[in-house]
Amino acid sequence: MMVEVQGYCSSTHVNTKPNRDREVSRNLLKRGHCLCLARWVVLTLKYYIVNSRSTTAVMPGRGRGMSGCISPGEELRRPGHPGKGEEHGEHESEQDGGQQEETEEDHRHRILLDRIFAILSPDDLEVQDVSKEIKGTVNQQNHLEWMVSKLCERALVERTFTPVAAKLLGLTAHHQAGSVKVVRLLMTHLQVQFDKKDELLAKDRRGLVTAALFLGEAYHYVKTEKDSPYNVLAEPALTYLDMIIQPHLINPEQEDRDEEMLVVAKLLLQNGTTLHEARAGAIQSLVQGVTEVLCCRDLRVGTRLNLLAALADLWPCLATANVNMRIQHASLAAKLGVCLNV
Repeated sequence: MMVEVQGYCSSTHVNTKPNRDREVSRNLLKRGHCLCLARWVVLTLKYYIVNSRSTTAVMPGRGRGMSGCISPGEELRRPGHPGKGEEHGEHESEQDGGQQEETEEDHRHRILLDRIFAILSPDDLEVQDVSKEIKGTVNQQNHLEWMVSKLCERALVERTFTPVAAKLLGLTAHHQAGSVKVVRLLMTHLQVQFDKKDELLAKDRRGLVTAALFLGEAYHYVKTEKDSPYNVLAEPALTYLDMIIQPHLINPEQEDRDEEMLVVAKLLLQNGTTLHEARAGAIQSLVQGVTEVLCCRDLRVGTRLNLLAALADLWPCLATANVNMRIQHASLAAKLGVCLNV
């Protein structure tokens, strides 16, 4: 019995060995197939890569799309160099990059300008402080030109800022950077705006009145080194005032009468006497026009009082022989509670 069992066991052991050998051979064969397949894939990829490089003229450069093709006759260029039609865009991107690279000095000047724009009145003590800072820190010509340009631009669109800008420019009028002074830059801006007066009269009357206000404020605040007014501005100031008044004399329905006549009143209060000294004949004609508007047009009480106050200062400008005009002023003033001696 033991012999049979042993023989069975021995027979079983002998019979299983060929099966293991076949399994091992089968595994080796599978590995061989996998290696062959991998090698085939690698060779195939190499083949396609080599062929694609040989058939493509250039690799896609900037702006050529993903095809990598070029048009017949087009010059090859190195990636990163602008081709035709790209120079303008490249220039703009360089400019944008330049604007982003703000220097520390530029940043200080921008902060200073923001401080100035926040000032609400020419009587604010901050005006004195920023004028000193401009004199102490804005010492390069391009920076001074930029600062004056920004002040003038804001003064010509925002009337509440107009007197602030004029006073600040007056306090710094003789500050010089490079070959220019503030006063020279200001005069250039005023001249450019005055040259556009007819266009403004036709298309932007509000802009015209604001330009008149800015020039009048500059005439009041900006003085020569001898502390005398720049009388070169007298004629333009009178021209502006006449351009404001005449439409109200011609058209009883002219819009914005009170708003515009308040500007006239303010400028006459500030500059009336100085204008009379510079252009006596012209100021008398202007006073007659203001009187006619005052007597013949419907105005708010506040506007009338401001005009009367301006005319009171100009009372000596009225010819003594012109009794009728003086009586008109005096009677109208009496109705509003203001006393003017005939």
